[in-house]
Amino acid sequence: MVLPLRQSKVVAATAVSVRFRRSGCSKSSARTGCFSARRAAGFWYQTKIDRVQVTEPDSNLPGFVIQVDGSARFNPGPAGIGIRVVRPDGAVISEVSRAIGVRTNNQAEYEALLQGLQEAAKLPSGSNVVVETDSELMFRQITGEYRVKDPALRSLHSQAVELLVRTSNVKLRLVSRERNRATDKLAKMASGVLARKRNDGAA
Repeated sequence: MVLPLRQSKVVAATAVSVRFRRSGCSKSSARTGCFSARRAAGFWYQTKIDRVQVTEPDSNLPGFVIQVDGSARFNPGPAGIGIRVVRPDGAVISEVSRAIGVRTNNQAEYEALLQGLQEAAKLPSGSNVVVETDSELMFRQITGEYRVKDPALRSLHSQAVELLVRTSNVKLRLVSRERNRATDKLAKMASGVLARKRNDGAA
């Protein structure tokens, strides 16, 4: 009569141990704050997201505007990024149209943003900068409204948030595709060049 009771206790203890192992915590470490540490890390990351500065689409802030866009054919497929840097007086001072290899469309959008933030770092120190994107998914992931479900985007998302919170003079703005048309053309041109190269190589 006693033996089955002991066996059931062993089974129960084993089940608990398995649950801890699957969660990435040992039984002892869970008791000493493993889960609390995870919650703290999540809270710490959320505070970073909360520090990302955004501005409304129709706001007219003085300063430079950097327009970014990414494009991928076949998703995933040959991809490219486009960036335009616009002076406060409206003059375009630089453009980037570059193939980035095989990516999904969302990966290309993030890589365009990262390149745009690098372009922002080249501007005169203290310049006010607004970075414009027409990717609603990326914008809302960076502002914390959407979760980053795709594992392939998590590292890109972390890099973008890190760069945005480092620079108090840079704000992010979601714009219409119509407003971003010229940058979209640069991105599609780059992805098209890569697609043609791949096709020529296959031939």
